[in-house]
Amino acid sequence: MREKKQSKRLIHIDLLKKTLNAQSENITIEQLSSIKKVVQILGFITNTEYSNMNKIYGRNENDRFFADLTEFLINDDKWHNITNKRREEYEKLKKHFHETKNQDLQIEKYLYLIETKTFKK
Repeated sequence: MREKKQSKRLIHIDLLKKTLNAQSENITIEQLSSIKKVVQILGFITNTEYSNMNKIYGRNENDRFFADLTEFLINDDKWHNITNKRREEYEKLKKHFHETKNQDLQIEKYLYLIETKTFKK
């Protein structure tokens, strides 16, 4: 059985989380807050949106792109607002699915629905 390849967006999230764990003594409260903010934003960006950002930056090497995008997202209000709205919508839908269908709505399924809705227009 073939293992599913992890998206670059999820790899980016994992790297930020590993950085937080490995560097916890060496980072300031402000840096910690900034990295957590980026993890939250990346959690509600679709894979297609993430790929488009990669194309815009035009970086072939992942490490440089991860660093550039992380720095950008720390100060970007647009993506912060978009992903906050998505997080709120997701929580409402998740609760609705649980109450009406007795099912859990996984975040990846929610992002897939956004992706198919947004990019089929």
